[in-house]
Amino acid sequence: WSSDVCSSDLIFVGSWVGHSRLLVVNANGSAKATYRSYVFCSQNPKPPCDQVIGNQIVDGGQVTLHVGQVVTANHMSTATAFVITSSDPRFAPGSTQTLVLNGDVITWTSLGTFCDSKAEQNGTCGA
Repeated sequence: WSSDVCSSDLIFVGSWVGHSRLLVVNANGSAKATYRSYVFCSQNPKPPCDQVIGNQIVDGGQVTLHVGQVVTANHMSTATAFVITSSDPRFAPGSTQTLVLNGDVITWTSLGTFCDSKAEQNGTCGA
């Protein structure tokens, strides 16, 4: 039996939230981050920009990733994620991003912190 995902990779699987951002990591390694850019397309149509559709704000930041290698050391796990698609020029398709899981919090250097439901309750990742 073989798989692209080893058991340590599964520790990143789930929904992770931060202030106006969401990171969802699936068991097959696919992942998507959505986040507010805080610039409306009506003000500046250059991506990423948020849109208002009806009375809902649609997040302008959209990045799809593939979570690859995970290395665990010193009680922290570091994943290398490859950008597949992106609405944000900061995250060029083909580039790599680093996600560090420490306890209940993932830190993505370029985008901030994402919490699991336990860490979210104590306000670790913002409002």
